[in-house]
Amino acid sequence: MLCAFCTGISLSGLIELAEVEFASRQSPQHAYYKHYDSYNDLVQSATDGCDLCQMILAGFTSFIVDLWPWDGQTRDEAVRETEYLGKAIDVRISIDADHLYFGQSLDQVALFDLLVVQVGAAAIKYEEKEWKVGSHGSEGSEGKEEDVTIPPLLITLSVPRDKQIRIGKYRVGRYRLDPVLTSQNNFSIAKSWIEDCCNNHQSCPVKHSPELPARVIDVGNLGDEQILRLVHSHSSTGQYAALSHCWGGLISTRLLADTLKSFQTDISFSSLPENFRDAVTITRHLGIKYLWIDALCIIQDSASDWEIESKKMGDVYQNALITISAAMSPGSTAGILTESSREEAVKEHVMGDMVSSDSSKVSYDGNSGIEVYLSLNDKEEETLRNLFLSSPLSKRGWCLQESILSPRILHYGSKQIYWQCPHGFQSADGVPAGNLMPDNANLYSAISNVLHQHLQRDVVCKSQHDRRPILTDYYNLVEEYSSRQLTYNSDKFPAFSGIARLLHPVIGASYLAGMWSNDFAQGLCWHHEIFQCRHTLSEEAPSWSWAVTTDPILFAHIERKDAPGPYDSTITQHDVKVRGGNPYGQVQSGSIVIEGLVKTFRRSKQVISSGKGSIARIFMDEFENPDNELEGVLDLFEVDEVDGQSYLLSALQRKSSSKVTWFIDFDLISPVSYIALIVITSDEESFYDGEFGTSAQALVLRKVNKVRKTAGLTKVENGENNGKEIEEEECLLYERVGYFDTMHWKQPSFKRWMETWDRKSVTII
Repeated sequence: MLCAFCTGISLSGLIELAEVEFASRQSPQHAYYKHYDSYNDLVQSATDGCDLCQMILAGFTSFIVDLWPWDGQTRDEAVRETEYLGKAIDVRISIDADHLYFGQSLDQVALFDLLVVQVGAAAIKYEEKEWKVGSHGSEGSEGKEEDVTIPPLLITLSVPRDKQIRIGKYRVGRYRLDPVLTSQNNFSIAKSWIEDCCNNHQSCPVKHSPELPARVIDVGNLGDEQILRLVHSHSSTGQYAALSHCWGGLISTRLLADTLKSFQTDISFSSLPENFRDAVTITRHLGIKYLWIDALCIIQDSASDWEIESKKMGDVYQNALITISAAMSPGSTAGILTESSREEAVKEHVMGDMVSSDSSKVSYDGNSGIEVYLSLNDKEEETLRNLFLSSPLSKRGWCLQESILSPRILHYGSKQIYWQCPHGFQSADGVPAGNLMPDNANLYSAISNVLHQHLQRDVVCKSQHDRRPILTDYYNLVEEYSSRQLTYNSDKFPAFSGIARLLHPVIGASYLAGMWSNDFAQGLCWHHEIFQCRHTLSEEAPSWSWAVTTDPILFAHIERKDAPGPYDSTITQHDVKVRGGNPYGQVQSGSIVIEGLVKTFRRSKQVISSGKGSIARIFMDEFENPDNELEGVLDLFEVDEVDGQSYLLSALQRKSSSKVTWFIDFDLISPVSYIALIVITSDEESFYDGEFGTSAQALVLRKVNKVRKTAGLTKVENGENNGKEIEEEECLLYERVGYFDTMHWKQPSFKRWMETWDRKSVTII
């Protein structure tokens, strides 16, 4: 049953109104469908039995508002409060597109899939009181009025996949989802994506039969599901799928030295963890013969086999016809093919739109032949964007490499399936690219062109590569990788090695524990966004490498130059030793020799209330006094001494309303020996004053005395002895402990400042 006002709603009419006034995610002030004059009338209609009014009311009474001044309240409570203040509340309905960002215009609409139910005017004047603490407790004071709007209720429009609706030039309604991920409908969608990509996408690899990984699982056919066994490929060719998944702890059924022989005869399907069983099922339904799963294709209790096969993992994912991504599965026993429950009956209604010349006529009885399903829009709904940002798989270190190297990925969420390839993204509900998809249709496009160019149809992709965008993509990837988790710290380099190995021929130069010798300035200038980057992996990486920490890191924006400037450092020697023979894998030790400008640096525990005179904000890897230093930021100052020499001094600035003059407390200066090393300088316009100037990116280094004895003698690790053994002596070595980027100086001033620095050769370990 529908009330007269709901019967009068027309999709055609709503689109005509949108053509008069439209801005995505902004309720129209004039061109809207007037539903009810008051919210109470809507409530009464719901009480009288109108299905759509009941649905709207259910949304208003159950969904929480997360906007001041109604935080934590339902929309219904917000309306009651606003009515109490004497504000008129009417009910307005308009149409919108969920794939658009805020404020986008009508010409950017590819799909209308939202009904927007707004109560009240577009903006309500609401008084924000200021509170003060007086002698009698908290008291309210006169405040200012703010324009606020009760957030609208969103209703999703969906249609059967085989009954698409177009009104004029617009598609209406996303595709209805089949909640059973194992359904033939979902497998048909996945197969159509694969075929379309292989046959029609110019920027994607062609379907081919590459050399198989050393071991693969023969999954048999749908008609012969008993066959499941491990196969030694012996360099034969064929098409296969690969699984990207979270282990989630110890996996019960794995390939071990003592199961290697039996697995070649038969692998018990029922003994496999749920993720592996589901991956086998998906592979069979897609008509692919072989499947690669790390736990079943690499001998798990053999260090030598892991060293051999881990080097090839980049090739495994790069050459797979498709990678199955268990995006929402937190562990091997959780399963991939979960069944989503259908929306509760109260949340879904069917709407049939006659779409005739008389667009005001709408039938909701479902007999018009055109069905549009309405369901309350969940702000926490699953989208591919959300899976990329917050799914269990998005938090795991190994899985980033797998997603970047895979040319085609079939993502399994809990609600639907999604597609990713160099051409772009798709979802089973047919939502276009935009707000619900990852930011770029081709993430890390420069790297993608390199990784998949050997199989692409497009000859342009095979031309000479510009290293600069590739290096930019590389360090953006490192930033993302740094925020992910690894079960074993020793995997820090191996889990990124496939990307490094495949990019090396294009980038050129030497690979130095995560950075490149021809782009070392960028590789050295990393820091934590707010706090410190603790060197928790000092046994796994040199102090100068981004891999020395498990904390998320950011890279400074470095100006890449054709030749070093007069104040820039140069790398003169480097020595990185690896374990296991993989040049991109685990690191045993590493040192670099840099020639550059240095200055004495001293650290103070002094806390100041004013940063006036500071020349930089410092990002220290580790604080000397964490309890205090986490409460503020470190500022850098230039200190002149009586003899005309100068040094750099760091002090902690704590927020304070007073800007008093401060004096150095020399008793709080650390006795530890530090230096600052300028890595590179940049000429650009200052963000603060708009003037053109020069700034310097620099490292803070701590002197360490490190002696390594060999057969009673000592080898100095600063590269000056060319590996010759000499008598024991102190080695002058440094380790990285921080980074800073100075303020912009006018060029004459900067030149004079540089004259106070000394040029030296520094060895960093």
